[in-house]
Amino acid sequence: MLRRLDRAGAGRLVVVTAPPGYGKTTLLADWLRSPDGRPSAWVGVEAGDDAPRLRAALLAALRAVPGLPPAGPLQAVGAGGGAGPPERGPIGELVAALDATHPGIRLVLDDVDELTDPEALRDLSRLVRGRPAGLRLVLSGRTDPPLPLARMRLEGRLHELRAEDLRLDLDGAAALLGAAGTALTPAQVATLHARTGGWAAGLRLAARALRGRDDPAAFVAQFSGSEGAVADYLTDEVLAVLPEETRRLLLSCAVCPQLPAGLATALSGRADAERVLADLTRVTALVERVEPRTYRVHTLLRTCLAAELERHFPTLRRRSDATAARWWLTAGEPEHALRHAERSGDAGLVLEILRAGGDRLVATGRLSVVRRALAACDPATGDPTAGTVGTVGTAGRAAPGAAPVPGPGGPGGRHVRVPPEREALQRLSSIAALVRAETAVPGDGVAARLAELAMFAREHGFPYVEGQALSLLAGVEAMRGEYRSMSVTAAAAVAAAATVDDDAAARSPRAAGLLAYGDLLAGDPGSASARAREVPAAPGWPAPADDPVARVVRRVADADLAGPTGRRGPGRPAEVGDAALPVALLAALALLEHPVDLAQGGPRQAAETAARLGRRAGDVGELRLMDAWVHLHAGRPDAARTAVDPLTDGSVATLVPYTLLEAHLVRTEAALRGGDPVTARTELDAALARGAALRILRPFLRTGALTRELLGTGPTAGTDAEFAGRLAAALPGGRAVSERELVVLVLLPSLLTTREIAAELTVSVNTVKSHIRSIYVKLGVATRRDAIRRAHELGLLAGGAFTPTR
Repeated sequence: MLRRLDRAGAGRLVVVTAPPGYGKTTLLADWLRSPDGRPSAWVGVEAGDDAPRLRAALLAALRAVPGLPPAGPLQAVGAGGGAGPPERGPIGELVAALDATHPGIRLVLDDVDELTDPEALRDLSRLVRGRPAGLRLVLSGRTDPPLPLARMRLEGRLHELRAEDLRLDLDGAAALLGAAGTALTPAQVATLHARTGGWAAGLRLAARALRGRDDPAAFVAQFSGSEGAVADYLTDEVLAVLPEETRRLLLSCAVCPQLPAGLATALSGRADAERVLADLTRVTALVERVEPRTYRVHTLLRTCLAAELERHFPTLRRRSDATAARWWLTAGEPEHALRHAERSGDAGLVLEILRAGGDRLVATGRLSVVRRALAACDPATGDPTAGTVGTVGTAGRAAPGAAPVPGPGGPGGRHVRVPPEREALQRLSSIAALVRAETAVPGDGVAARLAELAMFAREHGFPYVEGQALSLLAGVEAMRGEYRSMSVTAAAAVAAAATVDDDAAARSPRAAGLLAYGDLLAGDPGSASARAREVPAAPGWPAPADDPVARVVRRVADADLAGPTGRRGPGRPAEVGDAALPVALLAALALLEHPVDLAQGGPRQAAETAARLGRRAGDVGELRLMDAWVHLHAGRPDAARTAVDPLTDGSVATLVPYTLLEAHLVRTEAALRGGDPVTARTELDAALARGAALRILRPFLRTGALTRELLGTGPTAGTDAEFAGRLAAALPGGRAVSERELVVLVLLPSLLTTREIAAELTVSVNTVKSHIRSIYVKLGVATRRDAIRRAHELGLLAGGAFTPTR
C-alpha cells in the first residue's frame, strides 16, 4: 500500500475511501512518516468545520512543515504580501503560494467526508482544480468527496485506494493476529479471515476477544458480528451514521446473505429497496454489489443485525425467513428456500417447498439438503409421502422414488407435462425396483432402459440420477457376466457422482464396490482390497464396510492376499443391506464369500452363507456348487462331483455367469483326486473356454491345488491365446504382477519408504501396502529384499543399478 501511494504521479489527486476500521488513517500516517524526508502535513477534518476553519487549519498545518524557509510564500498568504492577486480569494492565494513552494509538500485531509459546509466544499474543489505544483494532495474518508471523480478518472488525474485494496489477504491476517499475541492454527486464521473479509478492525477485535479464552477453537468457530466488541463497534461506527429508515431496511433483510433486489423489496416492503442498497454501496463498502441487481452485506454486519433481529424482534425474524423462503421458491432456488423455511420453524412450509422443489434437489444430487429439511419437520404436521418427501431419506442406499403424477392423458383427458426431474426420478425408481425384484439375470431391455436414462439425466443436468442409473447398469452388467463393461460403467458412475456439489451425493459406494469386484475377478486382489478400502462414505450413507459389495470384496481380497497359510481373518461380519441386493448379485457375493467362510470358520459358518442365499433364491445351482466345495474340503471328491452334476447337465438353473466355470473346476479337481487325468483335462478345457469368454482369472487362481498344477502344464490347443497368456502370467511362478503392482514393484529397490512411494505415485499409503502384500503373495516371498531378488529372476526388473523415476 505504501508503494501504491508513492506511485501517484505529480498533479494526480489521491483518494483513499473505505468504511471505518480498514486502516486508512494508519496507512496514511505511516506513509507520511516514511524516512525519505519529504515535507508532510496533516489536517483532520471535523464535523461542523466551515470555510474559515478549513482555511485556517490548512495554513497552520502547511506553515508548520519542518524545513520550509521562514520567509517563504506560504508565510505570506493572508498577510497582503502578494503571494497572489487578492481577487483570487484565500484559496487562490494558497494555490499560488504552493506553486512557488519547494520542495513540494504532501498534504493529507483526513475524514474529508465530515465536510458539509457548502463554502468549505467549494474551497476544497478550488484547491483540487488549482493543482498546485508544490502539493501532493490526499483526501481520505469513509465516502467519496463531492468532486467530479469520474471525469478526473477518465482524464488520468485520479489515484484511488478503496476498501478492496485495503482488505488484508490471508498472510496479512495471519501477521495481524500473530502480532496481537494469538496462537491460532492456519485453519483458524483462514476462518477468521473469511468471516471478516480481511477487515482489519474485525480481525483486531477478534484478536482482542481471544485473549484469555480457554477454547480458542470454539470462539473462532462461533465468531460473528454478534460478538460484543464487534457489535458495539459496528453499531457506533457504521450503523449510527445511517438514516433510521436505512437501518430498518438492513435489519429486515439480515436473514439473507445474498440480496437480489426483488427479495430486498419483499423483505422490507419498500419499492425503493434497490435504490437504497445501491446508495449504500457508495456510502460503505460493507454493502457491495455482487451482480447487476444482487447485493451482499458484509458477514459481520449482517450477523450483527441478525442477532439484534433475533433478540428484539423474533416474530419479524421468522416472518422474514418465511417471506424469503417463498421468494426463493418462486425464483427457482429450492435449496435457498428450504434453508429459510427451516429457520422459520414452519414445518408445513418446509413440506410445501419439498413437494414443489424436492425432485430437482434430489435429481441434481443435493440430498443432504433434503434430508436436513426432513429432519426439521414434525411428521404429524404434513403428509410425508407427498412428492419426493417420503422416499428421499433412503436415496443413499436405493434409488429415490417420487409420488405418482397424472399420466399423459391427465385428469379429464388433458395432457399434463411431467417435469424432467420428476420423470427422471420416476424412471429410476421403477427400474431400480424391477432390478431388485428380479429372480433371474436381467435381460437386454433393462440394460437398454438404464443406458437411456443415464443419457437423459446427463442431457438435463441431473448428475445424481446419472450416477445412480450407471451404478445400476454396472450391477446389471455384473449379473450378466459383462465384467469389462461393468468396470467401465462403474467408473463412469463414480465420475458422474463426483461432479455433484453436495458431498453426500458425490458418493457412489455401489459403483466403487463393483470396480473392486472387477479387480478381484481379474486376479488382482491387491487393487481390489485397496479400492474397496477407499469406497466413499458420508453422513447418512452406508459406511464402506456396510455396502455389501465393497464389504465382501474387501474381505475376500484380504483372504486372497493372506494366502492359504495366512492368519485367519475375523468371522463373517453381520449382513447389512443384503435385502436390497438383486438375487443374482447376492448369489455372486455368496460364491465369493463361501470359500473364505469354509477356510476361516469351517462348515458351520459356510452353511450360514448358503442358507442366506437359499432364503432369497430357493434351490439354485450356486447352492449345489457350495455343497461341492464342502465335500472337497472334507476329502469327498466323488460327492463333490455328484453335487455339481445337475449344473453341468443343465437340470438346475444358475444365477452367476461363472458358476458353471466353477463347476467344471470342481469336476477337474475331483477327477484328479480320483486318478482320472483324461476327464480332468476335458473338464479343465471346458472351464478355460468359459473363462476366456468371461475374461476372468480368479476362479483358476483359487481352485484346488491339483488343478493349479495341471494349469501349470499349459492349456490345450484351441484355448484363446490372449487369455491363456494372461492366465499363465497370473499363476504362481509366472508374471503374477499386475500393471498397478508393477509400478510399485519397480520402486521397491529404491530407498523410498512405503509412505514416500505413496507420495511419489500420488496414491494412499493403504493402496501401496495392499499392492506390496499382493506382490509378496504372487512372488512367493515374505520380505522386500526377497521380492526384489525374485522379480529380477523373473525378468520383472531390469538388471543393474536402479534409479527411481516418476
